[in-house]
Parts: sequence; structure tokens; C-alpha cells
Amino acid sequence: MRIKTIVTAVVLVVVLVGATILYNVLSDMEDLTGSQLRPVTAPGQQADGAGSLSSQQTPPAQTQGNGGGQGQGQGQGQGQGQGQSQGQEQGQGQKQDQGQGQEQNQGQDQSQGQGTGELPAPDFTVQDMNGNEVKLSDMFGKPIVLNFWASWCPPCRVEMPDFEKVFIELGEDIEFMMVCLVDGSRETTATGAEHVVGNGFTFPVYYDVTQEAAIVYEVWSIPATYFINAEGYLVAYAEGSINERTLRSGIDRIS
Repeated sequence: MRIKTIVTAVVLVVVLVGATILYNVLSDMEDLTGSQLRPVTAPGQQADGAGSLSSQQTPPAQTQGNGGGQGQGQGQGQGQGQGQSQGQEQGQGQKQDQGQGQEQNQGQDQSQGQGTGELPAPDFTVQDMNGNEVKLSDMFGKPIVLNFWASWCPPCRVEMPDFEKVFIELGEDIEFMMVCLVDGSRETTATGAEHVVGNGFTFPVYYDVTQEAAIVYEVWSIPATYFINAEGYLVAYAEGSINERTLRSGIDRIS
């Protein structure tokens, strides 16, 4: 009976060890391929099939010249002449519009990461641990790791030690913005601060007390991490908990 119990225990240990090894291998493979990191699109914007923002244009109203009563031939001639002059004016207007459109497109290309295809990171205001207002744009000039979390979120708690480790190593060169989503009930500034202090985390923590940041970045689930380069352009993001290797992979893309 004892031998059977021992054999069963050994089998269970072997199965658990094998499952752990397999999980770690699959996690490493996922990190090496960078499959958790995704290119970003501008939050709150929907694109057409070609990738440009949709818009509707109303064609200018067309007028017709006509003549009636006596002097019909003259009226028709005047109408045709007016129609031709209007057509010329419309043609010139269209050329001007096209020229302005080309200038606008060139300006847009320059504004989007100077032709790199990157998109500007939307700005927002949060509070630091002392209640002072801080803007995302205040951090521009260094690469930024923007993370949304809450103390009640298990996946958030799992990834935080990796963020702390990387922050200690790279915090002088990389801005870490760990934004706690405060709703006033499930999560408050007090519960967020208690979690941070209780675990000895030293990375910078901010509180989204008005949900402005969550709304701007359309954060529907946490954790969520955005990687922003020093010029203030979104480069990549990750949904769900990430580990140290994925975090470093995202930082490599912005530094």
C-alpha cells in the first residue's frame, strides 16, 4: 500500500514538473517571436480600408444658365458663357483644393513620426503620489513605458516584480509611468498606494482619478502596456500580463 502511494506521488511530481517546463518553454518561444507586442493604431480613431480616416465631401452645387422670351439666342449664349466661366472657376478651385490637399498630406506625413508611420501618443493628466498633476507630455524626451494597472487585478500583480526589476536597471534612461486606474470604489488612491508600498515597489506611480487616461487609451481590460518613443510617438503595446523578456523587447523598440 505504501509503495503504491509513493509511486502515485512520484508520478504526480513528474507530471507537475513536466507541465511547468513545458509552460516555460512556450512562454520563452512567445517572447522570442514578440507575439505579445503589437503595432499601435491611434486610440479612438477608426480607419478606412486604405488606412486613412474616413470623411464625407459634398460636391459643390451646379448652376445652369438659361434665357427666356425674346432674345433666346442671346440668353443661351450668355448662359453658355456663364457656364464656361463657372466651369473654369470650378476647375481652378479644384486645382487649389488639390494643391492644398497635397500640402496637408505632406504635413500629415511629417507629423506622423516624420514619415516613420508612428502615431502621436494622446496626452492626458494624472496625479502623482503627492496629488500633483502630471501630464504624459511632461515625460517626452525619454522613451516611456506606460502601464495601466489596479491592485485588485491578479495579472497586474504578477507582472509588477518584472517592471520593478527593469525599472531599477533602466530607470535613469527610460520613463516608467505606472498608472493606477482609480474608480473610487473598487480601487482608490489608498488601496493603490498600499499595494505599492507593501510590496516595496519604487517605480513611479500615478493615479487616474478622473479616468481621463483610461478613456483616451480605450483601456477596457488590464493590465495594458504602451511603449512610446522619446519623440512622443506610439510604437507598440501589449494586452495582458507580460514578463521581463517581453518588457525588454518593447523597450528595445523605443530606445
